[in-house]
Amino acid sequence: MKGPGLFLAISHGRSPLDFIAELPGCVCALDSTFGITLAGSKVSSWRSRVGTLSATQSVDANRPTYVVPATGLPYLSCGASAATGLDFPTGTFGALTSAEAFFVFDYRNSGGGATAGVYTFGAEVEYSFTPLYTGDVYDLFGTTTRKTVGPLGSAAAKTVVYNPASGAGHWSCRRNGTQLFTTAANTFVMNADPTLLYNRFSPNPPAYLAGRFSACFIFDRILVASVRSRVTSALVAFYGVT
Repeated sequence: MKGPGLFLAISHGRSPLDFIAELPGCVCALDSTFGITLAGSKVSSWRSRVGTLSATQSVDANRPTYVVPATGLPYLSCGASAATGLDFPTGTFGALTSAEAFFVFDYRNSGGGATAGVYTFGAEVEYSFTPLYTGDVYDLFGTTTRKTVGPLGSAAAKTVVYNPASGAGHWSCRRNGTQLFTTAANTFVMNADPTLLYNRFSPNPPAYLAGRFSACFIFDRILVASVRSRVTSALVAFYGVT
């Protein structure tokens, strides 16, 4: 795994996550065991299990590190002090009129002013997904108005499946299947230049994720409860979320 441009598809045969990519409406299926292209030990491209979509980073210094632990699944490692992140092609999700996503990453309530920008998928009117001194999360996934979600986890880093959904007149989010927040006050929008592992709030500097990131699944619709439950359960089991 040391040669530049090395492509990794670690899955042997069908993955337990293949069914998620095959569900109706899945437009992005990134997981840490598939579609990774490395430049040295860093991720230059991450290809989706569905379609031809990839999230990329052309600048070596800004690429996340790919870690394969002795036990457990591989993951992308990001440092908040380093400008690590991946970019989707301009307009990737511009045709969507609603969306639901599942992200698997390590989260900590980083009270004291530390920031953790996980993505840019909505309007750039404030920082999105930034734990403030209270540990509360503020999210702009697929929306024009930032939502106050509340705390996601504990002070110690903990892997979570975070699941926001956005459409006209609906915004909600869940942690490991448990609803954290919902509102009918919502206007849907997807950012023209979506990002992963960092969040833009122009003209301010971006906020970057500190920690591990493992998966990103995005649908072009708000899922029915039974399908949402299946996806969440599969991700919780696959990544050992507790």
